[in-house]
Amino acid sequence: MEPYLLPHGLKDMKIAASIDIVEKDNWKLTMENNRECYHCVANHPELTISLYEYGFGYQRSPANEEGMAAFERTVAERTAQWEAMSLPSAELEHLSDMVSGFRTQRLPLDRDGESQTLDAKVASKKLLGGFERADLGGLSFWTQPNSWHHFMSDHIVTFSVLPLSSGETVVRTKWLVHKDARSHRLRRRQSHRRLARDQRSGPHARRVFATGRREQCLRAGSVFAVHRRARREVLRVVHRASRRLRERAFACVRRIAGREGRVVHALSAIQRLEAGSGSQA
Repeated sequence: MEPYLLPHGLKDMKIAASIDIVEKDNWKLTMENNRECYHCVANHPELTISLYEYGFGYQRSPANEEGMAAFERTVAERTAQWEAMSLPSAELEHLSDMVSGFRTQRLPLDRDGESQTLDAKVASKKLLGGFERADLGGLSFWTQPNSWHHFMSDHIVTFSVLPLSSGETVVRTKWLVHKDARSHRLRRRQSHRRLARDQRSGPHARRVFATGRREQCLRAGSVFAVHRRARREVLRVVHRASRRLRERAFACVRRIAGREGRVVHALSAIQRLEAGSGSQA
C-alpha cells in the first residue's frame, strides 16, 4: 500500500474530529452493511451526492447495466489520468492470500469530484501532501476484518469497528487534515461583520447578504434531506440575521436528526478548516 498512501503525506496530518457511535448490533453486521452500497441511495442520500454507489459492492444486473457501464468508463478514464500523474489508482486486491486482507482502488467522485462532502468540493483548502489540484477522487482502502478508510486530496476519514459485546459495537470515525490547516471560525466572524456592514449600504447589498445566508443554511439543511421538518425550520430563517433565530433553527436540526446530528457536526468542523498557519482544528 505504500505507493498508494505516500502521496497523501500521512506524516503531516492531524486529527480534526473524532466520534464514537455505539450501535445495537453485532460487529459483523456493521461490517456486512459497510461492504455493500445497495442501501446507500435510499438511506444515505447525502452520501451519494459525491459518491458513486456503483463503486461499493455493486454487481452488474439488467437493472443497473447502463449506470454500471457509464461508471466503469469513468473509472477507466480517470485511472489513466491519475496514473499518468504518478498517482497509483488501479484496483489492488489481497483479500484471500494474506492474513490481514485488504483491497484498494482510487475511485472518481461525482460533481466537482474533489472530496466526500455535501457539494463534492474540498472541505479544507490546505491540500494534503504535494497535491496541486483537488479533483483526485477518493482512494478507498478496505482492510479485514474491521476497518475502512477514504483518502481525498484535502482530508482523510477512517472507520474502525470495535465489538463491545455480542449485541453492541462501537464505530469509531476520525477525520484527518493537513497539520497546517486551521479553524475557519475567526475568518467566518469577520465575514459576518462585513456582510452586516454591507447590508446597511443599500438594497443590492441586502440581497447579497440574504443570498449568502441562504446558501450557507441550504448547505446545512441539505444534510437532513430526509428530515423535512428540520430542513423547513432551517430554511424558514435563512434570510434573518438574528443569532438567536439561527441558533434556534440549528437546535431544531440537531434535535430532529438525532444521532446523525453528531456526525454532521464533525463534518461541519472539517468544512471550517482551510489553508493557513495556526492552531489545532
